[in-house]
Amino acid sequence: MKRGREGRCSLMPNNIIPLESITYCMCLQAWKNDSVRAEICPFEQNKTEFNANVLSNMSVSLAHIKTNDGEPVLSWNLTAPCRIRAESWPCQLEADGKCTEVEGFRQKCCNDWTENSTVLWASGKFVNIRSQNHQQLCVMLKVDGKIVRYCQHPLERQYWSLLVLLPLVLLCLTAFGVLRLVNKLKYMRGQVLLLHSSATDPQLVCKLGQLLSELGFRVFLDLWNQTELGSCGPAAWLHSKLDHIQKHGGKALLVLSPSTLQRAELYWNIAVERQSNPATYSSDMLASALGCIFADRKKGCGAQRFVLVQLDFDELPINEEHDMPKLLRGLLLYKLPSQSQGLLMELCLENPTNVSGKLKKMWWMRKAQRKLAQGVQNILSRVRTDSMLTQSDLLSLDMEDTEEIIILKNEQH
Repeated sequence: MKRGREGRCSLMPNNIIPLESITYCMCLQAWKNDSVRAEICPFEQNKTEFNANVLSNMSVSLAHIKTNDGEPVLSWNLTAPCRIRAESWPCQLEADGKCTEVEGFRQKCCNDWTENSTVLWASGKFVNIRSQNHQQLCVMLKVDGKIVRYCQHPLERQYWSLLVLLPLVLLCLTAFGVLRLVNKLKYMRGQVLLLHSSATDPQLVCKLGQLLSELGFRVFLDLWNQTELGSCGPAAWLHSKLDHIQKHGGKALLVLSPSTLQRAELYWNIAVERQSNPATYSSDMLASALGCIFADRKKGCGAQRFVLVQLDFDELPINEEHDMPKLLRGLLLYKLPSQSQGLLMELCLENPTNVSGKLKKMWWMRKAQRKLAQGVQNILSRVRTDSMLTQSDLLSLDMEDTEEIIILKNEQH
């Protein structure tokens, strides 16, 4: 499926498209094995009928920042299912709920769109903009004659009396304290950043992340953070999460697949043998992760942040160390479900010193090992017995990345 004819083709997780997700720019591609792809855009002549779906699936995030010279800036990030043409301007929210335009800041958008496999976004900013009387600044978008307002904070109930607001603040502080305590207890095992290729089945990755979360680990996964990912982009999101888990002693788990191995081998060839910058060829989440592994290898600390995970149903040619792509050599590899206990020992941060603590950790480790092994086994069983996943589907999963790799290899020669 593509977001417009100029968009990127992304694999559909299933064959069902909700009616509210249909847009006039939606295009579909179909192919079988190595045949030529056929493309149709069945709704592009029905823009009026499906324009409401585009507007309802739009979102805008706002941020107040400053330039290096100290000038105030109102930046915005727009995510939308289609490459829309719009007019934007800032407005100042009045006490009566009306939003008065701040003159001199109108601009056309959006000509520069960024897209990955999950989201399409554009961004802009209003430089040296100031509000009067500390009133809230919002952004107005005019799309096909319809004006939509986006504010940084909810507009309802802004002027509650102090007698009503004070008990609410106390209640929120109490709830926050309880949540912090529960959160600390829940995530005492460790923190995990789960990385994968876009060709890997997203349902499989989500189920693996959910399984680790149920075992007490705090799991970060791009598929669960689409809003945050759309606001800052794949590379910035990845670096922020890597920094976070490193501060808390966590690990980044890279799920291996045929596509991941090919991309890792290609990254090494471009970076080392060609002495070129691989980021010029691809800038998705996996490319950013491989770049971090490459940087860690140069520093001699690659195994400190990254761990490899292989699900046993993947027939990967990595029986020996020399079979592994050079970029990934030296990283710990755990095969699931057979090496579940080893992975848990690698991820678990608890290191009790007394006898009682050691016994509790031993009891938890045995219970968690059985749950992880059984959970992964159930995931793999569902993958094998899924009647909807035919052999042609399996071949098409890596089609897009394979075509990209072939093109890049041709460029190398």
